[in-house]
Amino acid sequence: MSKLLAFLGAILMAHAAISVGQFRGIMKERGDADASIPLDIIIECLVGMVLASFGYIIGLNPYEDISSDSSLSSKPIEALLYRPGFYARVSRRWGYFDEE
Repeated sequence: MSKLLAFLGAILMAHAAISVGQFRGIMKERGDADASIPLDIIIECLVGMVLASFGYIIGLNPYEDISSDSSLSSKPIEALLYRPGFYARVSRRWGYFDEE
């Protein structure tokens, strides 16, 4: 359902973009290039944006618990305290900047 809503929203936005292009072309032929975009095209674009956004949002996977309480039971305390130190590869980096 979420992919269908997102696809429908994308189609509506693409149709609104094509409609704006056609409208601008017609207005240029008439010599009225300053005309504002019709309300139905604006509404179509907004509805498409809302549908696409809603489709993408409901298609997301549920959030996972990232708190430390959920993983404490499966890891020993040594694994939780171990953090590798900062390691800088300065010797390799300087090889790129030699001016020889």
